[in-house]
Amino acid sequence: MCPKRDKDFFDYFPTYPQVLSWLDGIQALYPQNTETFYIGETYLKTRIRGIKIFNSGQNKRQVFMNAGIHAREWITVTSSLYIVQQLLSQRTLLNDFDFYIVPVFNVDGYTYTHEVARLWRKNRELNSGNTCVGTDLNRNFAFGWGRDGSSNNPCSDTFRGLTPTSSPETKAITSFIATLQNLAYYLDIHCCGAMFMSSWGFTSALPDDYNEMLRVMQIAQTGIRSINGNTYAIGSSNRVIYAASGVTVDWAYGELGVVPSFTVEVVGQFVAPPSNILPLAREIWAGVSASVGSLRK
Repeated sequence: MCPKRDKDFFDYFPTYPQVLSWLDGIQALYPQNTETFYIGETYLKTRIRGIKIFNSGQNKRQVFMNAGIHAREWITVTSSLYIVQQLLSQRTLLNDFDFYIVPVFNVDGYTYTHEVARLWRKNRELNSGNTCVGTDLNRNFAFGWGRDGSSNNPCSDTFRGLTPTSSPETKAITSFIATLQNLAYYLDIHCCGAMFMSSWGFTSALPDDYNEMLRVMQIAQTGIRSINGNTYAIGSSNRVIYAASGVTVDWAYGELGVVPSFTVEVVGQFVAPPSNILPLAREIWAGVSASVGSLRK
């Protein structure tokens, strides 16, 4: 059972207040299986909200997912909310895993894309000594920071920040994830492409655990293809898409040792029609459920 308004909800791209309202409705329906958590605050002092999804039971492994790190990637937000809905309606994975999902990580930037500039990417942090605003949060993570695929120019869309983990959003999420003691799977949901990728981003070298991550990526690829026929490219992000340093997936794997850690690039374009929301959300859910399910002991 899910809120009656779900079908209508997935017919449009929600604002952040609408996301919060939907989460409230979900949690009212499933009070025994959901909890609100906050990872911290944005630069503009908005709390970053997540939802924990679980069944009863102790010492389960954990899955962490975040979306909306790049503000203009609206399809990632709706895809993450669809995952929330499916986890609660199907419950196929909740006996084995607790899920922590942050549907809108870059809250300030996401709000800005709804109110001012649709294609804004970064957060809304002021940069000392420069009139250009914002840090690319997916270049601000400490592991591999400052290398290829990031910029030291505050006016660039890939500005990495003045120092590693300098943005409050990055500090918040890294501090929160580090408290999870049994994290078994990490996913950062992006747009746009058709890719399901592992570390590394900052180098073309393959990580030590690449064979295991490739196995899981192949399962995700098959699950995704089963829905709409889209075949997502798989491999390390440096080799599949481009060099990028200071990224979430490298931090989760390189700093915390989370195997597997992935980035998915949802197929499509930044300004997608609402008719894409459910078809693409369904294929991302298929890839996530298959790949996480493959880790059952």
